[in-house]
Amino acid sequence: MDKLLPYVLIAVGLSAFVYLWRLGETGRAAEAWPTAIGEITGSRIDSRLRRGGGDASAREEYKALLTYRYRYNGVDYTGATVSFPDAGYQSSVSSAEARVAKYPVGSKVKVYVNPAHPAQACLEAGRHWTVWIGLALTLLFVAAGAGLLLGLI
Repeated sequence: MDKLLPYVLIAVGLSAFVYLWRLGETGRAAEAWPTAIGEITGSRIDSRLRRGGGDASAREEYKALLTYRYRYNGVDYTGATVSFPDAGYQSSVSSAEARVAKYPVGSKVKVYVNPAHPAQACLEAGRHWTVWIGLALTLLFVAAGAGLLLGLI
């Protein structure tokens, strides 16, 4: 069992790295996607109790939930992706409030549309800053696994 842990850490780290890299690349590719004019159809803050044990589970997390519609090549679509990757739930309600304020219901927005798959779209193109943090964390998993495998840890 002790020999399995390093391989699990390396496999999980590399898998997560590839997943996050691909999301970041999708965000980067979106910068070159054609755009359509869309309209925000839903803009609200969702909250939930933080996952985990102890005192942390009593705290709330917040996320801006946005929906929008757009027309591309004569076909109507709906979307909910703001950026790649989605920032998810955060402990700060102010960041969720800022995003909801930026995208009020009824406002017109620029929607970046994937021309190969027009149902895939986003409101903010480019790599979200969380990609870099996620990539660094996944590399720590790989390094820990390699360190255990080589007897350095």
